[in-house]
Amino acid sequence: MGAKKNILIIDNSTGWTGAFKSVVTVAQHLSGSYNFHFCIPKQSTNRQFLTEKNIPVVELNFIEVSRRLPVLFYLPQLLINSLRIRTYCRRNNIEVIHVNDIYNLTGAVVKRFNSKIKLIHHIRLLESSYARSLYKTWIKIIARYADHLVAVSQIARTDAARYTQKPVDVIHDCIEGAPALVKRNYSDNVVFLYLANYIPGKGHDVALKSFSTVFRQTPNVRMIMAGGDLGVPANKVYKQSLAESISKLDLSDAVELRGFEPDIQKAMSECDVFLNFSASESFSMTCLEAIMNGKPVIATASGGPSEIVKHNYCGIIIPVGDVDAASEAMLQLSTDAYKRDYFGKNALRQAAEKFNLDIEASKLSALYNA
Repeated sequence: MGAKKNILIIDNSTGWTGAFKSVVTVAQHLSGSYNFHFCIPKQSTNRQFLTEKNIPVVELNFIEVSRRLPVLFYLPQLLINSLRIRTYCRRNNIEVIHVNDIYNLTGAVVKRFNSKIKLIHHIRLLESSYARSLYKTWIKIIARYADHLVAVSQIARTDAARYTQKPVDVIHDCIEGAPALVKRNYSDNVVFLYLANYIPGKGHDVALKSFSTVFRQTPNVRMIMAGGDLGVPANKVYKQSLAESISKLDLSDAVELRGFEPDIQKAMSECDVFLNFSASESFSMTCLEAIMNGKPVIATASGGPSEIVKHNYCGIIIPVGDVDAASEAMLQLSTDAYKRDYFGKNALRQAAEKFNLDIEASKLSALYNA
């Protein structure tokens, strides 16, 4: 057997996100066949995790395009980062660069000056996301230089295909281990779980308004919200606004606002129903985690969740931003234990049939070796 290929994964996450978790999961799963290196932002809190796993890490000063002043330095920093990555690749015999989303263009620049290196680009954004004004440009740039494009869902593939003739492979995110029912200890209350980083557009505000309506009709419901702010000031402001809304809606005894929850099993063991009311999701790692743990899901038709959660089979899909539909679905599941049990059992079947890590990882491995 020859030497293992060295692969550099470039990920912009400054904290623990679904995108980072998914790529780390597949890297660890394939670690027997490849040597993985990670390139992350200098301010990322993920370095500790990678170091503990003995995964080589290089840190760079990534600047994301935004309305803030640092955007003026975007192109110079992009060139600097690309030169540093090119040097790192040469020193560490990197054969494949795998960029974990479309907005990081360093891989494309490296490929422009080193055609021998293989470039794989993940597509984890929908055109309807916060980046809609730049989406078309990003897709065209990465499609020009990438050897392979990988979409995390069929809807992400459909969006990208509007702007490139290059084939786009769909490789779903997966979780290590087999689906297993995680039961909650008996309680008189029905508990909803909202597990998402505190980022505007993630739908926490919709969840609070909907829950308020349900709580007035069925006082035996509770809700847990848990997530991180990724150290971003705007996210901290958003979380504070949620805390103020909880107080104004007189829900302080019914809604618990927590920080980042690293133990998914623990969080899932505390809930009866999982919620995701995001405005735009190319996939949804948390929805996948919910069905892997046998939890019924109420989610918006925001993209990926509709592919993960089969409507009226393992959960309920509602329109984006529809507070009335969310309230109705939450009321339905909070008062119907039989339906919660039915959806939960079907959730395990859905997870086992559609999201097998061995199968999805083998698809990515085939691209590494193509």
